[in-house]
Amino acid sequence: GVAAHLELRGIACKAWRRRITDMPGAPALATGVDVSGGARVEIENCLLSCRGLIESVALKASGGAQISAFDLTLNRTQYGILAEGAGTSVVVDNSLFNGDYAWGGGGG
Repeated sequence: GVAAHLELRGIACKAWRRRITDMPGAPALATGVDVSGGARVEIENCLLSCRGLIESVALKASGGAQISAFDLTLNRTQYGILAEGAGTSVVVDNSLFNGDYAWGGGGG
């Protein structure tokens, strides 16, 4: 929720596949880190891999969530970074992308 805060440092994470419940009919999306509901996550010196899965994203933020990421390697992901919704922010610094792109969705 709003007061939630998580720090991830020096880890390697492989994405898993889950159903997106807030988007009826949407395919399952493999995610490395998925932050929502105003939560705040800090990520430093980590490897996030989606193993080349179709419909995959390494960092996903929505619903006013905030992600601050430094010294990351994002590997084999379709979207790389996905940010959706008003008040949502993702800041990535000094990082390597082995894959595709960052996407932003319209906010309300």
